[in-house]
Amino acid sequence: MANVLPSGGVNLVDIPTELLDQIASLAPRSALCALALTLKKASVSAINSLYKSYLNHTAPAKAPFYLFLHTICERPDLAAKVKRVDIRGWRSEYKVATGVAWRDVTQISDVDQVKKNGPSFTSTEKLIRGSNAGNFKLFVEVAVKARLIARPASPSVPTLKSSIVWYTTLEEDGDFLRLLKRGMEDAQVVLMLVLLPNMEFLYIDGPSPFPLLNWHQFLSRSGTGFHKLSTLQIDG
Repeated sequence: MANVLPSGGVNLVDIPTELLDQIASLAPRSALCALALTLKKASVSAINSLYKSYLNHTAPAKAPFYLFLHTICERPDLAAKVKRVDIRGWRSEYKVATGVAWRDVTQISDVDQVKKNGPSFTSTEKLIRGSNAGNFKLFVEVAVKARLIARPASPSVPTLKSSIVWYTTLEEDGDFLRLLKRGMEDAQVVLMLVLLPNMEFLYIDGPSPFPLLNWHQFLSRSGTGFHKLSTLQIDG
């Protein structure tokens, strides 16, 4: 039966909510996904634990931020559950435009293969751009609603820039739209952060050394994020 625990034959309906919360807090994510599909009472505890934290230390080409971002754009109720965000760095516009591999995306010992085909993340990059194109309209609508940017007058968006100017940051709405359209993670992260009203802990490891969006300028426009932030740590 779907609502019976296999260990003791106890009906999940009879278990107090507090105990279900404790079980969910100790269960692995795979078990939480299964628990969320059993019955409504257990689903609440499982979803609370699943969305309490967002941890992503994997290379963007393998675990793109836009998957989580799409969910919280469509489900503000789930975004409100997130208390902790712990993420690794992301690729800069310059790195993607010029084909410079994001660090630790791949470990290839065959030098000739690298010279012949270029960085191995380029093949998956096409997949990410294609997937992001379908999300762009949603992300723009949410960014406008959150007051990160003004509503764009034109749907056209320039290509990525392959040159950089040191000691500068990207500050225009067009910059944000360009990065969002092309699947750049720094724009996705900025949008993500303003959609998490109850975030208490934010850890970022290894952000790109190349020029990024002016986070302060964009985030200060919105009144929807960082109200409950108590711990901020940026390494690298």
